[in-house]
Amino acid sequence: MCVYDEQRRHITDTRWPDKETVGDISQGSQLERVQKLVRYWGTHYDWRKVEQELNALPEFITTIDGVDTQFIHVRPARAMLHL
Repeated sequence: MCVYDEQRRHITDTRWPDKETVGDISQGSQLERVQKLVRYWGTHYDWRKVEQELNALPEFITTIDGVDTQFIHVRPARAMLHL
């Protein structure tokens, strides 16, 4: 089974919790919003395209608290205002 097929299967097999009891984000992200995002990932998101785009970027590995951490570092194409 392709890794992407397995990802989609996991996404569609998600067991959702009961709807939150508050109408704001005090308990975290709203369930409906997360479900919409996950539905998009499972049906329309182009995993292969994004994988290719990420793999084209320079990758680095550093160790943080004993854990190897992989990251990308890319400067913007145009100068950005520092915050």
